[in-house]
Amino acid sequence: MARWCLHSSLFALLISTALLIGGCNRHELAGYRVDEVFDDPALAAFVHHLLDEDEDRLRADLAAGVNVNAQGRDGLTPLMWAVASASHYGVRRLLEAGANPNIRTAKGHSAMSTALVQADPALLQLLLAHSGDPNLLDPDNKPLLHKLAINGDKVKISRLLAASADINIRNKAGESAMMVAETFNQYDVILLLIEQGADIHLKDNFGWTLAHQVQNQNPEILIERTRKHRMQVIEALEQRGIRFPIDYPARKPMPWESGGSQKKLPVYYK
Repeated sequence: MARWCLHSSLFALLISTALLIGGCNRHELAGYRVDEVFDDPALAAFVHHLLDEDEDRLRADLAAGVNVNAQGRDGLTPLMWAVASASHYGVRRLLEAGANPNIRTAKGHSAMSTALVQADPALLQLLLAHSGDPNLLDPDNKPLLHKLAINGDKVKISRLLAASADINIRNKAGESAMMVAETFNQYDVILLLIEQGADIHLKDNFGWTLAHQVQNQNPEILIERTRKHRMQVIEALEQRGIRFPIDYPARKPMPWESGGSQKKLPVYYK
């Protein structure tokens, strides 16, 4: 019990980031066993049967009325465990039995957010096919689409968009997924989102658009491949009516900018 109390939040993080997959013992994650997380013996037995792909015992558990959405320690569900352990069989059987992929723990973890960090996009696709919410927030209360934009995962981004994710969903700073992608130099992701119809005119809380961000990025610090993608973004914006250079939004002077004089922001659009 003491071990759990000291590391419960760490354990939730390890489950959500699925650090132990591929060839691992699915009955144990991050040093914690199924029985430690699901202290109801019937529920723990059900999870064991699920991970063992024991169809006969699994059917018996379901017939006995096991709650597939029951939450164990730290709010973890059998589905979260199955996704974290990359059990395709377990994920599919749980969803068929009515497991909810959108349940979030108190810290914001869900089966959906866990699937984002798994290498195989098929796990995310399974969840989406069974009412997984493509607009769900991650543990940092950021849209899932933004998480993928940061990681540059175009395959999973396409899966979310195909499931009707809001392509223009914003974070607390007013940024769209394209703006977030630009911050992390994921220009190939920006191209994908533009091609899929993302609004290039959206402004963040400071009045900046994607075009402002792109022209503010010095291409000399980018690797060649990223520079190429950046130029393709500029061309795509120009084709949609943006005329570079564009004026930056007015801003309040910083404390060190005495006399009202402001340092001009650089413009890089070539």
